[in-house]
Amino acid sequence: MKEPILYTRKLQPSLPWFVALNSVKTALPKNDIPIRRAQKAVIDSGLALLGPDTDTLRENPEWMEASGAEFVGEGLKHHGELWFEVLSKYLDSKKKIDTRRRGHCRDTYRPYLI
Repeated sequence: MKEPILYTRKLQPSLPWFVALNSVKTALPKNDIPIRRAQKAVIDSGLALLGPDTDTLRENPEWMEASGAEFVGEGLKHHGELWFEVLSKYLDSKKKIDTRRRGHCRDTYRPYLI
């Protein structure tokens, strides 16, 4: 994860990245799942911002396909809602008023999501 983030920062230094906490359902406690620890390490290092914890959706089997790896149906809707909550808060904090355009807001950042 680190390499693509660093590469895009060469092209666009202020480009924000968001990393969701997302794994597969296992018997391990969430904080002990290696992929979640790796995702948290990228966030804690400052390379990326915290995205939603999409593992919370895995608790409902109707929202997952048979293998438990992909969101389906209502799960996709809830997945989008989790991302919307994170990104809308971020974008609201970054909006700037361009008075030359009669007070219209413009977003100055375009995030990458993984």
